[in-house]
This record gives sequence, C-alpha cells and structure tokens, in this order.
Amino acid sequence: MQISIATIVADPMFKRGLHMLLNEIRQAEVVHSSFEAEAFMQTSSCPDIILMDTSTRLQENLDQATSLLKHLPKTKIIILTHLDLLSCQAFIRKTEVHGFLVKPFGLKDLKHALEMVNDGGFYHN
Repeated sequence: MQISIATIVADPMFKRGLHMLLNEIRQAEVVHSSFEAEAFMQTSSCPDIILMDTSTRLQENLDQATSLLKHLPKTKIIILTHLDLLSCQAFIRKTEVHGFLVKPFGLKDLKHALEMVNDGGFYHN
C-alpha cells in the first residue's frame, strides 16, 4: 500500500536528507514538497501524511499544523523536532498531530512512524 507524503521543510540540506530516506521506503511516495505551510495550503495536494519540520519557529509551526488539519481533516501530520517527549507533551495536548519524530532519526524510525501513523496510531520515538 502506497503512502502519499508531503514534506514541509525550510532547511534545504535537511530536506535533501529526508527525501533520501523516504526514497528508501518502498511504500512511501513524496507527492509534494514545500518550504512553508502557507505555500502548501495553496496547492490542491491531499497527501496521506505531512512531515512537518519545526526547527525554526516551533509555536508558529504547531499553529500551522492545526490549520492544516482543519483544511485537510483526513491528512495526518508528523512533526519533526529536536524536542524530547517531556517538552512535547504540552504541544501534543494543544494540537491534534499524529506523531512526533525527534531528531536525529534514521530510516528505521521514519519507516515505523509512517506505518504506525498511516494505520491510525500515534508515534513518538
């Protein structure tokens, strides 16, 4: 089963590495890539999962994630972050995102996150 994925990542080097990992996952198909959520919301893309990096402006990105979920209620969002679980707990309660993937992460964590969230679960490494 293919999982359609959109990435929202501002850092070009991180985006390149993320896309390299995604290319290693057979069931993952990147259908859209954007540097910011506002640009993504202007597209007609409706992926299964959005991978959203929060390296630059965490609170603003979480607000954007909430807006994206209202705009695309069937799409699931995994936040890519440097924060640990304790720091994320408040944000987990504030937003309705479907997972947090703490950096650095590898292929195994990314694949597991995509599978778990796509199957309706919540993921945090």
